Formats: sequence, structure tokens, C-alpha cells
Amino acid sequence: MSANKSECLIFPVQQIMSTSVAAMCTALLMTPFDVVRIRLQSQHHQLAKGDCFVFRNGLGDHMCTCFNGHETVPWYNRSIPGKYSGTLDALFKITRNEGIRSLWSGLPPTLVMSLPNTIIYFTAYEQ
Repeated sequence: MSANKSECLIFPVQQIMSTSVAAMCTALLMTPFDVVRIRLQSQHHQLAKGDCFVFRNGLGDHMCTCFNGHETVPWYNRSIPGKYSGTLDALFKITRNEGIRSLWSGLPPTLVMSLPNTIIYFTAYEQ
């Protein structure tokens, strides 16, 4: 008895749906750790005007700057040098001082960039 080939195929619509869910899950799970990592790194090396850094969220790399014209951007003002002693300490202090939603503060741009990228890449790869 041989299996019918059409039973084993995954259609492009199914691939798009599965990669969308996977990209969203990755972004939802990894964004809080990226927020904590950036806060921990920025407390040891304060960035000056004109400096920028690479934000990696597990799905893509983003170039970010800490200054918008002459003033620092609001999320950068939140990190205070020497404030956190480790990952868990930063996680708890950010949650307590700024609320749990601040851990996902970079989620919308991550989803806007990663969803189409992931969908196109994995769907095209499988085809």
C-alpha cells in the first residue's frame, strides 16, 4: 500500500499560515529578552549623539539610534547607568517600574519587518 502524494503535500496557503504563526511566536517570546539585553548593554556603554546600534530580535537585524535630532528618544531615557545587576533583575525592575507592556515595546516594527520576510523566505524555499 503506497501513500498518495497529495496527502503529504503542504500547500502554499498552509505554509504562509504556519510561517506567520511561527514568526509571531518568535517575536512575542524574544522581544522581552531583547528589551532586557539592550537595557543591560546600554547601562555599561552610554551612547553619544550620532551613535547607533544593531537590534537583533531572532528574526532580523535593525539599525537603531538613541537620538532623534537633538534629544534622546523616550525609550532610551528609561535606562539609567548601573540600574540593573543581571537579566532577571532587569526583567523584574522593568516590569515593576514601567509595566509588563514595556517588555514588548519594540514588537510592532519587529512584526512589520519579520512577518513578510519570514513568509516569503520559507514559502519560496519550500517551493
